[in-house]
Amino acid sequence: MSRRLSASRQLRIALLIASALLMVIAGEVLLSSSMYKNRSFDGKELGTMPDPGPDDRIVVFAPHPDDEVIGAGAYIQRAIKNGAEVKVVLMTNGEYPELSLLLAEKTITGSKDDYIKLGYTRQSESLDALELLGLDPENVIFLGYPDHMLNRLWTADHWNLEDALKASRTGSYESPYDNSFTEHAVHCGRSVLDDVRKVLEDEEPTVVVVVNPYDIHVDHWATYAFAISALAELKARDIPVLPMDAINTYLVHWPEWPVPRGYRPSDSQVPPRSFARLDQYEWHAFPAGILEVLLKRQALRSYRSQLSSWNPFLSSFVRANEAFAPASKLNWYIGPGTLAMDLPDEAKGDTVACLRNPGSDITDVVMQYEDGMLTMEIQTAGSITSASTFGVTICEVGRGSGGIEITGLSLSLTGIAGSRTEDGIVSALPKEKLAFATEAGSYFASFPFEPKADQGFMVVRVWSYMGTRTIDQTNVSLIEYYR
Repeated sequence: MSRRLSASRQLRIALLIASALLMVIAGEVLLSSSMYKNRSFDGKELGTMPDPGPDDRIVVFAPHPDDEVIGAGAYIQRAIKNGAEVKVVLMTNGEYPELSLLLAEKTITGSKDDYIKLGYTRQSESLDALELLGLDPENVIFLGYPDHMLNRLWTADHWNLEDALKASRTGSYESPYDNSFTEHAVHCGRSVLDDVRKVLEDEEPTVVVVVNPYDIHVDHWATYAFAISALAELKARDIPVLPMDAINTYLVHWPEWPVPRGYRPSDSQVPPRSFARLDQYEWHAFPAGILEVLLKRQALRSYRSQLSSWNPFLSSFVRANEAFAPASKLNWYIGPGTLAMDLPDEAKGDTVACLRNPGSDITDVVMQYEDGMLTMEIQTAGSITSASTFGVTICEVGRGSGGIEITGLSLSLTGIAGSRTEDGIVSALPKEKLAFATEAGSYFASFPFEPKADQGFMVVRVWSYMGTRTIDQTNVSLIEYYR
């Protein structure tokens, strides 16, 4: 004789069955339209990023295939769902990693053709991933520049067509890919800037999503530098562009971040703690729905060459929200009686490398212009030593037909060396006009600098390094100057 279950037991079983079904459907995700809970970082709470709307035209810039989903996979889904137009621009094809070559092409010989084939494989992975998110392949643009080399293209040495850089993997001086945005795009800064500017002109975006300038990967901060320089060039030509607060930046690479590592979809994504001390950034959260979280995870699994099935780093970006910070612009009068330009303060001791090398830990940069000379004071957390070397890059865009000029400097206790590209010609800065001095915790460098127009823009980056290793870096600052 069967016994009847009590009402409470029947209810409990029903709830267990319902819970099991939800676990299957949600894939280990708790029942909620969004699991995001605002979590402060270093005492600051994130604002909320607004949803994209049906009238938005969105361009997402990614340094490599996978960064677009890592940084903005949920945002892309929401934008498409809400009827916005979305374009994804891949700066490189990600053909550099040797491990990816082994996984994708089953070879360790590493011929030029093997690396080109890897580039096409990684393109296919991005197309598969983005299609899962709802983006058609025709809305993906491949620029085809060399992986791990964008930073060297944003310099005076490799800015002009005549000074093209040879790609370390493909051995070419121009794009070997037949689907690049510009056929046979030359590996130089001018070509990259032209391509990025053309995309922005063609798409007329209302929102730009791009990697954060503090990202420590050389292709990542350089992607931001090219994007912001292209926007400056458009503004200098009086071509309408979106406001700075419509440029949203995402972070991928930073020491010991994200934390904790691994697949934790109910956790909130917050920036590194040291970013709370950067006044120029107000980070915002973009809460993701359950389906968006699940599809982002599935999309990341498309990057098989990146060990996507178990890679704890990729899984660390499957969170209840994505984090973005808007870009910013400074204004500087450089006429008679000009005041110094104090760039936003930098975080002190923000990485282990900075703590170990306080003389290379940049805390502030101050610029002063007078009579054709630019003086920069680089302030550090400790006394500057012979191990402290600093680099400076300034991309100047003059209004009207002022053109573009790139200045690069290397600064150390042994002196200054620098070069500049002007009107397509690279020349060394005259040594007799270069001067430097040091005080405890400050390096002063003076060098010739004559603005190309009465109004224009400067894109400025300062960093410290030892050998080939970067110790610290500043924001890539956009400055609008006038006199």
